[in-house]
Amino acid sequence: MNDPGDAQRQLEEIRKLRAEGSISPQEAYARHRSISEGPGARQAAPDAAEPPVSATPSPSSAVFAARNTFSFDGADGVNGRLLFEGPERLSRLLLFVKFLGFIPLVLWLVIYRAAALVVTFIAFWAILFSGRYPPGLFGFVRGYVSSHYRVYSYFPLLLSDGWTAGENHPLKFVIEPAPQQSRLLLIFTKLPAMVLGVVYGIASIGTSFLMLLAVPLWFVILLTGRYPAGLRRFALSVLQWSARVTAWQFLMSDDWRMFGSSLKVRIPSIVAAYAFPAFWMWLTFFSPPIELAGGLFGVDEGMAVVDAFMQAGRDGDTFTATRLVDSRSVSDAQIAAQLQRRDLFDGYERATLKRWFRQAGTAGDVLQLEGELRYSGGGRGTFFAFLVKRQGAWLIQGIVIQRTR
Repeated sequence: MNDPGDAQRQLEEIRKLRAEGSISPQEAYARHRSISEGPGARQAAPDAAEPPVSATPSPSSAVFAARNTFSFDGADGVNGRLLFEGPERLSRLLLFVKFLGFIPLVLWLVIYRAAALVVTFIAFWAILFSGRYPPGLFGFVRGYVSSHYRVYSYFPLLLSDGWTAGENHPLKFVIEPAPQQSRLLLIFTKLPAMVLGVVYGIASIGTSFLMLLAVPLWFVILLTGRYPAGLRRFALSVLQWSARVTAWQFLMSDDWRMFGSSLKVRIPSIVAAYAFPAFWMWLTFFSPPIELAGGLFGVDEGMAVVDAFMQAGRDGDTFTATRLVDSRSVSDAQIAAQLQRRDLFDGYERATLKRWFRQAGTAGDVLQLEGELRYSGGGRGTFFAFLVKRQGAWLIQGIVIQRTR
């Protein structure tokens, strides 16, 4: 006959393996069940009518606890998985005050992220020269990625009531350093993505979607005290995808499966991660065709402003010309002085665009337009205009007009 103490020791071993992530929640539950239903789970004393009372929890109580615990293990063969094990029920009262704890946590994350980026920069050179991610640096960055998603699982995603980002949090991100990493991937794929920060933007798509999902679920948790189990597993699966993509951006893996364990997820994710920077570079260094730029990038609206300004100058309409100019950059006196140059405006007929460039600035979107001017009698000229977007409308920040004949 088995000793009840042996069963208790087996349960402790299962808890240890579960905490390390060595076994899945399903396997842990199965082992709990086999022990609780085994011959040593409940042994009566030889001369007693009732079983002995133990000061330690019985196997059956451990199974009961397991049934009231929500577990998630994202193991699918990819080095980098999310583990979650916490209470099934969530606090209704915390729903009203979680944002108060989130404010200092997110400020701490900003500092932590800055440090992680510095460490990643150092790791870049280490991988470039040695082909390996130094274990100490890897552990630091892994700590940041784990902390980032622990904080967001608390608020605003509402997946957990654990507000501390330490190891006692129910959520864990498990990833181990690879023995060797590719220098070619580092230079030609990771470096451009890291510099442009686009991969991080792709990862944030997942968390942004879960934030939207959390809005109606706030009321569900308030009414039931639970995050629906099916939606919770789905949300943690999306969060795991975001964590893997973030880890890839921080140079922690060469595995393309970090973008998705299935092709239908992986391919769109990779295409999006590299199509966006390619598109950005195309816009920055090569002007797309004017026909495409017209309605897509606001070039038609900008040209309409330039044309209206030239017509106002031709007609001597200072009031209209002033309304088309950014008052923060150009004074009324400067506008009036330019309109007095009658040779630049008399006989104006139309403006034709030749080149354009648009970029985002600290003061708003900036549009640069360059083209030709046509005057009556065959006259010609050129213009070079800077426009800035203010409250949804393009305004002239500066314009250079030259009449060639």
